[in-house]
Amino acid sequence: MLRFLYLVYLAFTDRELSLQATGLVYTTLLSLIPLLAVSFSMLKAFGAHAMLEDFLIGFLAPLGPEGKNLAMQITQFVDNLNLGVLGSIGFALLLYKAIALMYELEGTLNYIWAARNTKGPGRRLGDYLIILLVGPVLVLTATGITVSFMSTTFIVWLQQFEPFSTAIVLAGELLPYAMAIAAFTFVYELLPNRKVHFLSALAGGAFAGVLWELAGLAFATFTVTSAQYPAIYSGFAFSILFLIWLQLSWLILLAGARLSFHHQYPGPPHDRNRTFATRENEKIALLIMFLATRNFKLRQPLTLKDIVEHLGLPPATAQPVLSRLVHQRLLVEGSAHPPTYVPAVDPDSLTLQEILDAVGNGRRAADGKIPEVDAILSRLDDCLSASLGTMTISDLAADPDHPLGERQRESH
Repeated sequence: MLRFLYLVYLAFTDRELSLQATGLVYTTLLSLIPLLAVSFSMLKAFGAHAMLEDFLIGFLAPLGPEGKNLAMQITQFVDNLNLGVLGSIGFALLLYKAIALMYELEGTLNYIWAARNTKGPGRRLGDYLIILLVGPVLVLTATGITVSFMSTTFIVWLQQFEPFSTAIVLAGELLPYAMAIAAFTFVYELLPNRKVHFLSALAGGAFAGVLWELAGLAFATFTVTSAQYPAIYSGFAFSILFLIWLQLSWLILLAGARLSFHHQYPGPPHDRNRTFATRENEKIALLIMFLATRNFKLRQPLTLKDIVEHLGLPPATAQPVLSRLVHQRLLVEGSAHPPTYVPAVDPDSLTLQEILDAVGNGRRAADGKIPEVDAILSRLDDCLSASLGTMTISDLAADPDHPLGERQRESH
């Protein structure tokens, strides 16, 4: 519990997350109307567009009566938007602005999960359309089914008896929390370009969903009882409160994603600003190539998850070195999801010196400024080359019971 609270503190004090939440607020303001217009057109096809106003009222409820008025105005504006008169180019621009928010959110979640944006355009567009079109239909359908079920004759009759009456009332009060948890879990599992375990997504979703509902209650209380903002900002008070609520909502979502990441990779919190020394990068590179060669000989795929679990490294530490090895064409990245990695060079011919040079970043390169120092660095290069000789990664990864083991002992 103490570790969890510490991670919560780190999530909310992370300057990077705060800046990314601010960026998402700006993108939200630009994408809100296009986003609602696309979702509204899908809901209208199912005859559920009238529920969009209820959804917006629920989201803007912490802003008080003005939030309800804004929800009604947005709904009326979107309802009057005629997509047919926009034309193909206008509709394409509208769709682009709608998915811009999804693109920014995916990039932010990939940053948290130390994942690269390697999704193809088709898969990315499919994920976005699921969230924009199918997501609202599923949420509103589930809400409608729940409301209909709660109003059935049997449930109304059951409310006359205890403890069923108390249980039904409690279930109705917990329903918004359950819906919020399901929505956050859905986003955490679908958007990141990483295989997110359901329990990890649920852990982050439970934290974010409960906190979002509680923050809404606290923000609504603050809005009603505080008279300072209208006195200071006059007519701009509501706009300021709306921006603050958006900022807080995005920060809660990103904090939940960070906790979901730490639930799946429960190592110590990683400092992204830390610069690793060349020696550490070389060690990580040798470890990764060792696993890649061993799995290649065993005909088993190697993923980033395997590297993280075997080496005890956070993904944010292993990913840059892994990308460097792919860039230097020592590894090949497969197109599967999640990506798999195999050696790009015959392990029997890939020397350890080549691997070290691939991630060494020219640490012993002579610059001619001080010849005496260049001479020392050159001697270090000669000593390292003489020590490693022609030892290959296949020698390093050889099983002692395997015929290659004899080569490994000879090289030692």
